[in-house]
Amino acid sequence: RGGGGGGGRGGPGVGAEGDEACGGGGGGGGGREDRTLPGGRQAQPADAEERNRNTDWVSKDGLFCRAPASTVDATQKPEHVFKSEHVATLMKTLYVDQLPGFGSLIRILASVCKKPMSRANVCMTLLDFLTNEAKMDVPNKMLLHSSNTFRKSINDGEAQRSVVLHRCFDLLQHLLKTAVKLATDFTFPLDQLLGTSSIFSTPLEYLINLLSTELVSRSKSLLEQVIVLVHFVCSKLCFVKCVDESEPAPKSSAKNDAVLEESKDGGAGSSNVASESKKDVDEANGESKDEKAAAKEQKVEPKWVKAVPALSSSSIICLSEILSCQGCSDSTYDRVISIIEELSHCEANKSVVIDALSRAGENVGKLTFPTLSNTLRQLGTSDEVAFDECLASFSLQSCNNELVLLRLVKSITTLLNNKICDNSIFNNLKPMWEVLDTLLTTCRFLDGGDEKTNGNSSQSRDEQVAQPKQHSLPPLLLRLSPLIETFFVLNSFEEVSETTAGPSGLPHTSGHDMEEGHAAAASSAKSSRSNLDALDTTSLGTFIDKHRVVVNMIVRSNPALLESSFKSALRHAQAIDFDNKKLYFRGLIRKKTSGIRVGVVRIHVRRDQVFEDSYHQLRLRTAAELLGRLHVQFVNEEGVDAGGLTREWYQILARKIFDGNYALFIRSTEKGATYQPNPLSYINEDHLGFFKFVGRIIAKAIYDGQIFDAYFTRSFYKHMLGIKPTYHDFEAIDPDYFKSLKWIVENNISGVLDLTMSTELDEFGQVKIIDLIPNGRNLPVDESNKLEYVRLITEVKLTRSIERQIKAFLEGFHELIPAKDIEIFNALELELLVSGLPDIDVADLKANIEYSGYTSSSPQIMWFWEVVAKLEKEDLARLIMFVTGTSKVPLDGFAELQGMNGTQKFQIHRVAGDSSRLPTAHTCFNQLDMPEYDTCEKLHKLLLVAIREGSEGFGFG
Repeated sequence: RGGGGGGGRGGPGVGAEGDEACGGGGGGGGGREDRTLPGGRQAQPADAEERNRNTDWVSKDGLFCRAPASTVDATQKPEHVFKSEHVATLMKTLYVDQLPGFGSLIRILASVCKKPMSRANVCMTLLDFLTNEAKMDVPNKMLLHSSNTFRKSINDGEAQRSVVLHRCFDLLQHLLKTAVKLATDFTFPLDQLLGTSSIFSTPLEYLINLLSTELVSRSKSLLEQVIVLVHFVCSKLCFVKCVDESEPAPKSSAKNDAVLEESKDGGAGSSNVASESKKDVDEANGESKDEKAAAKEQKVEPKWVKAVPALSSSSIICLSEILSCQGCSDSTYDRVISIIEELSHCEANKSVVIDALSRAGENVGKLTFPTLSNTLRQLGTSDEVAFDECLASFSLQSCNNELVLLRLVKSITTLLNNKICDNSIFNNLKPMWEVLDTLLTTCRFLDGGDEKTNGNSSQSRDEQVAQPKQHSLPPLLLRLSPLIETFFVLNSFEEVSETTAGPSGLPHTSGHDMEEGHAAAASSAKSSRSNLDALDTTSLGTFIDKHRVVVNMIVRSNPALLESSFKSALRHAQAIDFDNKKLYFRGLIRKKTSGIRVGVVRIHVRRDQVFEDSYHQLRLRTAAELLGRLHVQFVNEEGVDAGGLTREWYQILARKIFDGNYALFIRSTEKGATYQPNPLSYINEDHLGFFKFVGRIIAKAIYDGQIFDAYFTRSFYKHMLGIKPTYHDFEAIDPDYFKSLKWIVENNISGVLDLTMSTELDEFGQVKIIDLIPNGRNLPVDESNKLEYVRLITEVKLTRSIERQIKAFLEGFHELIPAKDIEIFNALELELLVSGLPDIDVADLKANIEYSGYTSSSPQIMWFWEVVAKLEKEDLARLIMFVTGTSKVPLDGFAELQGMNGTQKFQIHRVAGDSSRLPTAHTCFNQLDMPEYDTCEKLHKLLLVAIREGSEGFGFG
């Protein structure tokens, strides 16, 4: 350490970090250890553990004790200890009416705290004073020194003590922040240093037990001050060296000791003596250089452990009970949870905390369960009027118990690392979840948030109605939302099985010579990515599936839940509405850019050469650079980009990407509105670079929240999501071929078709035969292998033929948006994310529609338009995509809607038979097959289920 930091006299100096500095010296700088590197840079500790190491204490057999004293120079003056009597004298000033010089008192005590013994005296005296004051047991000599004015101004003795306690807490809080080592000393047994004994093991335990005193427990302000102090101390926990008493002492001999002693007292010639003594020691021990090198390699680094004291059970329970208290601020509860997490690094503390929290949670659950069960029983025996009154009465009740239960469960799951199923509270609360499920099933939520009776207590997903788009929750749901959140937290440990797949897992094959690669690739291809959209049979999955309307309403009112308590719902992404998932996705984008300094990406492009100029100026930019704001300048134009030019640049670039001159994309059908990669794009030698560029641009548009006017086939969106296409995706590309494959799957083909396990590819008039399996051209397709044939032929035509293009596109796309960030979306939602929600003119749709089996005056048609008029913009886009295969509306309106045979209007066909069937669609004909429903409500429910659940795959019937 450096020299003294104050006046011209020598003596104990003070380091810049509050440590005492050895050695005197006049004037000069502070006593910080010189850790300056060449170039003026400051050397930083390797990690947080090294920065927080404390060498004054060690851990021995799980207990903390003072480290062995090092050799001290005999000429060094002993420490002048500031005794506890001196501290008590200064404490009398806290009873003065108008407290003068509070800052001076802080500075005096902070200066005293630079010495370890004095710091211990200050710490223990302050805590004794706080304990006695909180217990209303302060010695009379203290009260005698309080001024008459102070006692007269506060006649109430309890109020007087509260004022003094507030002052003392403020003093301690300032000292903890000013005296660096005071906070770390709170976790060690200072009575060892002072040679005293106390009922509490550490000063930290003193602080925690103040929470149980009558005066502090009755005052929320005092309680919160104690929590702030405890939280600050726990945030300063240091690391100490772990000493193992079983380690053998280093070898020593009389000669060694004599030689070392001689070198120690060598005086002016100590350098020569030291070198000679070292040689003698080596010779005495018979150590060779190799042996010393081996010993050096075997030297074990000391183990450092976090200095978390083992507290008594009463102290931990006292702290845990704060989470069950009502009326504290959210920050106080958060601090208590943080304190518990820190103290739980000690296993003894952790087990006591978990037991205490579990018992408290079970007790709160016992208070909550009767209210729910009684309400459910009353609802089951009430008429419509009494039903509404019962719901209103229940909704107005306080949900304090539910909030307490939520806090306790969150704390337990944090401590158990989400292994809550091993805890008793998990099983003891199961009856409550059954009642909650029945209560939510009994009530349903309509647009506007009104709760209505639902006669069938086993309401299925098909019977759920549209969720309200309002952000405020109805009273009943507001009352139950803490309980629902608790259910999610308790069941968040449930995992969904995952399998890996996607184009990235496929072996590489060339774009125009795939004959050799197909056979090997077909046998090794994976089936699909992990199906995040599939609702499983776990209790959480069943609950989300059954009460998806409720879940989406709660998430919509508080989107941050998807990042915390409701994060497990993302494993069941199919049940989460697009608007909620989109908000969550935008939140991920904001997190990635927060704290990152990004510049402006400036490009200058010619309007007639937008694609080439943009490609050459952006292809060398790194992904990090592309995160910056885009600034576009068109050559020879005066426009200044304030956002409008960027949007125009995206629109022009979207048209150029699909320009046939680049041969990158082709239409799915001759006059279709969707595009897919061109298998023959290799005629353009830069095609893979262009595909990577297109992937980056589309990702950049999503990242910036811009609308990119690009509509791809369903199979290509699946590739972007890592989902393997199926033969159903042929319907939007080649309807006739789809019908052929469907017939093969659904019928017996034995002796009917003359097919082999091969296919033909036409490249510029040259037909190539591609084997689907080794020697496939000589193996016939029969009933036993027809499903494999359909799978492989789909893979070849929808994946293998454009594999290189897909990989290049995804390489650029994933540079800006990782695959895991968009896996919560399905193909329809990804299209809406890229292209935005279209503006759909319902009047234009109604004017350009054809009916078959229905007329415009049929009840079902009138109900249909009534339902369509009420659809939100998102569901209206789903309807158009469900029937036509894309949400894009032709520029000339629905009158120019394209089908497989050219212009083909939107059609609604009547389907005879079971009226409980879902509507079906034929995208190649823009045809909606709608059963003859008997009520408008039924049509509404089943149509919503079809357009939401039927967005993936085909063949509803």
